[in-house]
Amino acid sequence: MPKSTPTPLPPVRSFPDACCQALALSEDFEAPVHAAMCLGKKGQHRDLIAVTGWPHDINTVVGFALARRQFDPSFRRLLLMSLVEGDVREIREDDVRWFQDLRTELGSGIRRLELVDWLKVDADDIRSLAITVDGDAAWAG
Repeated sequence: MPKSTPTPLPPVRSFPDACCQALALSEDFEAPVHAAMCLGKKGQHRDLIAVTGWPHDINTVVGFALARRQFDPSFRRLLLMSLVEGDVREIREDDVRWFQDLRTELGSGIRRLELVDWLKVDADDIRSLAITVDGDAAWAG
């Protein structure tokens, strides 16, 4: 019996690309779920890691992604996605601070990993922490 080859996920090179991935995740899972899309330098998909339910949180998936990085030096960029039950329209200062701290930590030292964004998705909306922090410059270029 022939083996089927999975269709590779499209690259993530823009904010609409990232939103499409987050929405696709919401079609496959119910909240809560946290996922890390491991990307190459030009947005090529390297891996997708997802965790669901308690006691997992966004830190769990970041830990798995960092462990994955040890085995794939072409993994250079990280896109985080969370499907949540609450309302993402309200800006949570703890989320903003966590995102800024993680971006600083990943971008320094030997890791040199770019945190592209953390997309939080509820039943109706998508919140980009990168746009919340950096405004329009977040996805420019």
